[in-house]
This record gives sequence, structure tokens and C-alpha cells, in this order.
Amino acid sequence: MAKLAAEQHGAENIIVVVGFTSAFTLSEGRIGHIIVETFLNGDPAEAGPLAGVTLGIKTYSIFEFENEIPTEIWKECSMHRKKREIGAENLEKFIAVLKKLRGE
Repeated sequence: MAKLAAEQHGAENIIVVVGFTSAFTLSEGRIGHIIVETFLNGDPAEAGPLAGVTLGIKTYSIFEFENEIPTEIWKECSMHRKKREIGAENLEKFIAVLKKLRGE
């Protein structure tokens, strides 16, 4: 689906927003890195349908948009609790990886 969207609309017009539900997912930094790498440069395992397919789609964490999302929706989705569970340090590290991969 990401490949089709990139082809139809151009990667520069698309972003991927990822959300993580546990500190484990983020603390296993490689998992997040693989997701981001897949949308940018194709499947790093060279095994899936995106093997060797460079999409160039930038990836963001949902937590980077916290100030853009109305507070009532943020709370309704329990994102404030997820953020606490994940921990500020894990989240900061993951966002730093995303920014580096995006070239920021």
C-alpha cells in the first residue's frame, strides 16, 4: 500500500505516522529502526515485497504531533498514559533516531 501511495502521490507528499504501545517496542530500538528504514529505503531484511524498493517516505512518531492533536482526543486515545509507560528517555531516543533518518 505504501508503495502504491508513493507511486500515485509522490513520496514527498506522504508521511508515515507510527505509534508504539509499549516501552518494550521502543527500547528494542531496532524494531523502530526497521520500520523507518523500510519506508525510506525498502525492506532491510531483503525478504519482503519492499526488498530493494526505495520509497523515500518520511516517518514520524505520533508523539511528535502531540501539540497538534486536540487534548480531548489525545486523552481519549490514552496517549498520555502510553507516553508515561514508554518513558521520556526511550521516547526521546526513538524520536532522535527518526529525525536522523529523516535528515533533520
